[in-house]
Amino acid sequence: MRKVIVAVLVMLFWSGLVNAAEDDLKKNPMWRAAIDVINFMPLVTTDYAAGRIVTDWYKDVNNRNNSLKFTIIFLSNKIHPDSLKIIIHKKTCKTKTQSNCIIKKISSKLEDTIRSQIITLARAGEPERKKPKYDDKKIIIIGSGSGFFVSDQGHIVSNAHVVGVCKKVKAYEEGVEVFLNILATDNVNDLGLVKGKFKNTQYLNIKTDGAELGEDIVAFGYPLSQTLSDSVKLTKGIVSSLSGLDNNYSQIQIDAAIQPGNSGGPVLNMNGQVIGVASAGLSKLYMAKKAAFIPENVNFAVAAPALTTFLKANKISVGTSSSRTLSTKDLAKIGKPATIQLFCMNTKAEYAKLKKADEHSDVLLDLK
Repeated sequence: MRKVIVAVLVMLFWSGLVNAAEDDLKKNPMWRAAIDVINFMPLVTTDYAAGRIVTDWYKDVNNRNNSLKFTIIFLSNKIHPDSLKIIIHKKTCKTKTQSNCIIKKISSKLEDTIRSQIITLARAGEPERKKPKYDDKKIIIIGSGSGFFVSDQGHIVSNAHVVGVCKKVKAYEEGVEVFLNILATDNVNDLGLVKGKFKNTQYLNIKTDGAELGEDIVAFGYPLSQTLSDSVKLTKGIVSSLSGLDNNYSQIQIDAAIQPGNSGGPVLNMNGQVIGVASAGLSKLYMAKKAAFIPENVNFAVAAPALTTFLKANKISVGTSSSRTLSTKDLAKIGKPATIQLFCMNTKAEYAKLKKADEHSDVLLDLK
């Protein structure tokens, strides 16, 4: 009688394990996909608890003396190529009786093929993830850039890619929020014009005939606002070229360091005049792939003549006066009060679209 009771208990125990494994199997798309992918081969081991599937020897249809055995090891339940380890053994026999055989582990493209099929099938079997719902009515800060005053009436120049994607543009003056109107954008030359009510009356003059090759310059802006301090930064360099990418003469090339957040900031010569608007750094990753080297100190700014035309077209008077040659220290006294940090405001949904498009990576903030 006791033996019968023990036998029943053992059966119930193993039945519980099997049922648990079956439940887990239904919940685990990786395991289910692996079974489906190799279902044309006889299986020797399907040990869910150990995370292992082993097939029997499967004969090569082109050579009956060769057979393959597959072992699939699950390193995790995550649907990812690194979650699978696939081992292939090859058995080669000299006779049809399958005697005198040699078994060895091999590397084969079949590993990648099986892994890829399992991952694809597992992803297809995943329950559809609910897309995050965003409140399209709520406006938040999604990015930041730089700008500078060009009049004593609150007109500020920046890049089109800084202010052109915003529903609202915000800045701070002495800790107080100031909202700005977007007056105009020029997507071809990457220029934007905004206006707000500010106490500040200091603005920058522009060298309307443009930069000179080799002249010293200083770039002002608010780079890496989420990492560095929130004060204006300046970097020094020279005008490296009077044309930009693909001989674009509406740009100049400079070697002053330009970081995300610098976009829209002024580039001044040593006489205190704007000779460019910081725009874009050449993608190091792009050049590394295309030309097999990583460029250093290659950055661009919208040239002053293009800026002058843009401002005149929008009926903004352009100041052109210049100072004597200044030291960097004295130049900072001119550039700092006229340079301002701008915050781009839009919805979380629009932020997600822009982030996916990867066209405004130097402006968008890292929203967790």
